[in-house]
Amino acid sequence: SLAMGGMFSDAEKIHYDGTDILIANKAASEVIKISTSTHAKSTVLGPDTTWLMNVLDVTEDGTYYYTLSRSANLYAANTYICKWDMAGSMQGSCNTSNVKWGIAIAHYGGEIFALQGGSVSNADRKVVILSASDLTNTAKTVPYYSGISAYSYASNMDVDQATGDVYIVDRKSTRLNS
Repeated sequence: SLAMGGMFSDAEKIHYDGTDILIANKAASEVIKISTSTHAKSTVLGPDTTWLMNVLDVTEDGTYYYTLSRSANLYAANTYICKWDMAGSMQGSCNTSNVKWGIAIAHYGGEIFALQGGSVSNADRKVVILSASDLTNTAKTVPYYSGISAYSYASNMDVDQATGDVYIVDRKSTRLNS
């Protein structure tokens, strides 16, 4: 077990790559790797206050890292999906137009699954699927609004690497009546 309490000021989601743990460290605009054998910490991406500003999630495919960040404002729909080589260099352009209210990403079968989770609009309640090679939109989606309360929103997801099944966590927001 890793006891890392107090090490990160505002860490978001984590990803286990089979050897190490990757952490989206939002407040520092960086991605950190922690060795599961030595518990040594190193920064693998950033700090970068443009493409990693408010970084919320990270995944990888063994050759590249993929990050999801929300630019300078978490209250706006703007979402950046970026591809980086394992040495930390950005690979091509980030996708800045196809994902809104991005909250989580996962890699599966040569594609990046990006969960839109900050909106209760049915049109936005979906996973947007991008090509992992160049981050272009594949026009494939996984909608998740059916049977979910109007006051619920998605907060995380993952893809089963054996089956391709998508699992989404939703949370019910609190509504105050006056």
